[in-house]
Amino acid sequence: VLQLLTSDSWPIYSLGTSYQDRLLYKTAQSAGAGPRFINPLYSFVPSIGISDITECPEIVATRYAPLRCLLVSSLRASSLYVVLVDKDREAVASVEKIEFGERIREFVKNTKNETYILTDVGGAYMLKFDMAVRK
Repeated sequence: VLQLLTSDSWPIYSLGTSYQDRLLYKTAQSAGAGPRFINPLYSFVPSIGISDITECPEIVATRYAPLRCLLVSSLRASSLYVVLVDKDREAVASVEKIEFGERIREFVKNTKNETYILTDVGGAYMLKFDMAVRK
Protein backbone atom coordinates (compact mmCIF):
# COMPACT_ATOMS: atom_id res chain seq x y z
CA VAL A 1 0.00 0.00 0.00
CA LEU A 2 1.36 3.41 -0.84
CA GLN A 3 2.14 5.43 2.24
CA LEU A 4 0.81 8.88 3.11
CA LEU A 5 -2.21 8.66 0.85
CA THR A 6 -4.72 11.46 1.14
CA SER A 7 -8.23 11.66 -0.20
CA ASP A 8 -7.07 13.89 -3.06
CA SER A 9 -4.27 11.49 -4.10
CA TRP A 10 -6.09 8.16 -3.93
CA PRO A 11 -6.65 6.36 -6.19
CA ILE A 12 -4.16 8.23 -8.40
CA TYR A 13 -1.26 5.82 -7.88
CA SER A 14 -1.66 2.08 -8.28
CA LEU A 15 0.16 -0.94 -9.60
CA GLY A 16 -3.21 -2.20 -10.81
CA THR A 17 -4.67 -1.44 -14.22
CA SER A 18 -7.61 0.82 -13.45
CA TYR A 19 -9.95 2.08 -10.79
CA GLN A 20 -13.49 2.73 -11.97
CA ASP A 21 -12.17 3.28 -15.52
CA ARG A 22 -9.76 6.03 -14.40
CA LEU A 23 -6.26 6.09 -15.82
CA LEU A 24 -3.73 5.68 -13.01
CA TYR A 25 -0.03 6.33 -12.70
CA LYS A 26 1.82 3.04 -12.34
CA THR A 27 4.37 4.01 -9.68
CA ALA A 28 4.73 6.53 -6.93
CA GLN A 29 7.76 8.02 -8.70
CA SER A 30 5.79 8.95 -11.82
CA ALA A 31 4.08 12.26 -12.45
CA GLY A 32 6.32 14.18 -10.04
CA ALA A 33 4.99 12.58 -6.86
CA GLY A 34 8.22 13.45 -5.09
CA PRO A 35 8.87 12.34 -1.51
CA ARG A 36 5.19 12.05 -0.56
CA PHE A 37 5.00 8.44 -1.80
CA ILE A 38 7.13 5.32 -1.79
CA ASN A 39 6.53 2.11 -3.70
CA PRO A 40 5.18 -0.85 -1.72
CA LEU A 41 7.26 -3.87 -0.78
CA TYR A 42 4.53 -6.02 -2.35
CA SER A 43 1.32 -5.33 -4.21
CA PHE A 44 -1.66 -7.65 -4.58
CA VAL A 45 -2.83 -7.28 -8.18
CA PRO A 46 -5.72 -7.56 -8.54
CA SER A 47 -6.48 -6.13 -5.12
CA ILE A 48 -7.55 -8.61 -2.44
CA GLY A 49 -9.28 -5.92 -0.39
CA ILE A 50 -6.93 -5.86 2.60
CA SER A 51 -8.83 -5.13 5.81
CA ASP A 52 -6.25 -5.74 8.55
CA ILE A 53 -2.60 -6.62 9.13
CA THR A 54 -1.13 -8.05 12.34
CA GLU A 55 1.92 -9.93 13.57
CA CYS A 56 1.70 -13.72 13.28
CA PRO A 57 1.02 -15.77 16.40
CA GLU A 58 4.23 -16.77 18.19
CA ILE A 59 4.23 -20.40 16.97
CA VAL A 60 4.12 -19.23 13.34
CA ALA A 61 6.60 -16.38 13.83
CA THR A 62 9.05 -18.78 15.51
CA ARG A 63 8.70 -21.26 12.64
CA TYR A 64 9.70 -18.66 10.06
CA ALA A 65 12.27 -16.65 12.07
CA PRO A 66 14.38 -14.69 11.28
CA LEU A 67 11.85 -13.56 8.65
CA ARG A 68 9.15 -11.19 9.92
CA CYS A 69 5.76 -12.90 9.80
CA LEU A 70 2.57 -10.94 9.15
CA LEU A 71 -1.06 -12.01 8.82
CA VAL A 72 -3.08 -10.12 6.23
CA SER A 73 -6.87 -10.37 6.11
CA SER A 74 -8.88 -10.04 2.94
CA LEU A 75 -12.41 -8.91 2.26
CA ARG A 76 -12.48 -9.55 -1.49
CA ALA A 77 -10.60 -12.88 -1.52
CA SER A 78 -12.28 -14.19 1.68
CA SER A 79 -8.88 -15.46 2.75
CA LEU A 80 -6.02 -14.76 5.07
CA TYR A 81 -2.42 -14.52 3.94
CA VAL A 82 0.81 -15.35 5.73
CA VAL A 83 3.36 -12.83 4.48
CA LEU A 84 7.04 -13.35 5.23
CA VAL A 85 9.27 -10.29 5.04
CA ASP A 86 13.05 -10.41 4.78
CA LYS A 87 14.00 -7.48 7.02
CA ASP A 88 17.62 -7.36 5.81
CA ARG A 89 16.70 -7.06 2.12
CA GLU A 90 13.49 -5.11 2.82
CA ALA A 91 11.62 -7.49 0.52
CA VAL A 92 8.69 -9.89 0.69
CA ALA A 93 10.07 -13.44 0.69
CA SER A 94 6.77 -15.34 0.51
CA VAL A 95 3.00 -14.92 0.41
CA GLU A 96 0.81 -17.91 1.32
CA LYS A 97 -2.95 -17.77 0.77
CA ILE A 98 -5.21 -19.63 3.20
CA GLU A 99 -8.80 -19.83 1.96
CA PHE A 100 -11.32 -18.98 4.67
CA GLY A 101 -14.64 -18.73 2.87
CA GLU A 102 -15.89 -15.56 4.57
CA ARG A 103 -14.95 -11.91 4.21
CA ILE A 104 -12.45 -11.27 7.00
CA ARG A 105 -12.92 -7.88 8.64
CA GLU A 106 -10.20 -7.84 11.30
CA PHE A 107 -7.91 -9.68 13.68
CA VAL A 108 -8.33 -9.32 17.44
CA LYS A 109 -5.91 -10.52 20.14
CA ASN A 110 -6.99 -11.19 23.70
CA THR A 111 -4.96 -10.91 26.91
CA LYS A 112 -3.59 -14.44 26.35
CA ASN A 113 -2.26 -13.25 22.95
CA GLU A 114 -4.67 -15.60 21.14
CA THR A 115 -5.67 -14.36 17.69
CA TYR A 116 -9.32 -14.23 16.60
CA ILE A 117 -10.77 -13.56 13.16
CA LEU A 118 -13.90 -11.40 12.89
CA THR A 119 -15.95 -11.65 9.70
CA ASP A 120 -18.53 -9.48 7.96
CA VAL A 121 -21.36 -11.88 8.82
CA GLY A 122 -20.67 -11.69 12.55
CA GLY A 123 -18.53 -14.77 12.90
CA ALA A 124 -15.70 -14.85 15.43
CA TYR A 125 -13.15 -17.63 15.05
CA MET A 126 -10.08 -18.47 17.10
CA LEU A 127 -7.07 -18.81 14.83
CA LYS A 128 -4.96 -21.85 15.69
CA PHE A 129 -1.84 -23.10 13.97
CA ASP A 130 -0.46 -26.55 14.65
CA MET A 131 3.06 -26.77 13.31
CA ALA A 132 6.29 -28.43 14.25
CA VAL A 133 9.07 -26.05 15.19
CA ARG A 134 12.63 -27.36 15.17
CA LYS A 135 14.80 -25.73 17.82
